[in-house]
Amino acid sequence: MQRDLVSNLLLALCIAPVDVTADVDGVGVDVRNYESSILFASGGAIVAAGLVTPKAYESDDSTNGTDGTWTAVAAADLQGAFVALTAGSVQKVGYVGRKRWVRVSADYTSGTSIVFFSGVIAGRPHSAPVA
Repeated sequence: MQRDLVSNLLLALCIAPVDVTADVDGVGVDVRNYESSILFASGGAIVAAGLVTPKAYESDDSTNGTDGTWTAVAAADLQGAFVALTAGSVQKVGYVGRKRWVRVSADYTSGTSIVFFSGVIAGRPHSAPVA
């Protein structure tokens, strides 16, 4: 039996690794042609720890991943919840909403800085293999 996962997943960054010292909006990811999605975030301290909480957003009308009308994802449309990141941790939540675009943004609270990145993993494509 051959197990081919690479042809059946979309991996996309919302925020490439960056030193966060203020709120950062992630770039949206089009999940229209997928049946399931995971939103993830990770961070690590540079000099002194910063406090950042990942936030999930969704949109129906983005055309390039940055424009459109973005709203916070309702708790009922998430499997799990994001909490404040600690250095070296990875968090994931499932997205079960029906919007076309999703993104994970960084909600900066305090501290010196923190390296942060986030993204989306989408699976069960309507058409495979995925490029």
